[in-house]
Amino acid sequence: TPNKINARRKKQEKGKRRPGAQDTNTTAYLTEQTDLQQHVDSMRDKYHSLCDEHQKMISEGKKAQQAYIRREVQYKSQIARMEELLNKAELSRGGDDVGMPNAHARDASQRLGKERERIRELHGKILERLSEMQAGTRSVIAAHEKEMLQVFRSRLFEVEDKVKKSN
Repeated sequence: TPNKINARRKKQEKGKRRPGAQDTNTTAYLTEQTDLQQHVDSMRDKYHSLCDEHQKMISEGKKAQQAYIRREVQYKSQIARMEELLNKAELSRGGDDVGMPNAHARDASQRLGKERERIRELHGKILERLSEMQAGTRSVIAAHEKEMLQVFRSRLFEVEDKVKKSN
């Protein structure tokens, strides 16, 4: 029928654009959407790089802790061997055998005992300070991680809001 033919022609003419004519709303929408997508992509890349950096820091911390534990075990075994040798030397010496009078031997033994005690105290202080430093480092890393996560989430929500508003 002629009415159906006219309706089809009108639809076809509506779908056709004049050469050079652009729909400004569509162009602006596409530009804004690509800008948002680029921004989301850059934020995602930044997030992934921060995650990689975080993992690297964790692995470095674990390596440092393992090295510390290894050194600690070595030092303890060396201390145990040295104490054993010292005890054997004290037992084998017997005071008079060395050629020193008993008073000098006692004084030397007392000095060694005091020095050994002082070394133990210093060792304890060093271990205490090390654990404090490790705790401080852990807390700083955790705070930094938390802060970076908050910044990322807030930025992500902003971008999502912009995307929702543009739709």
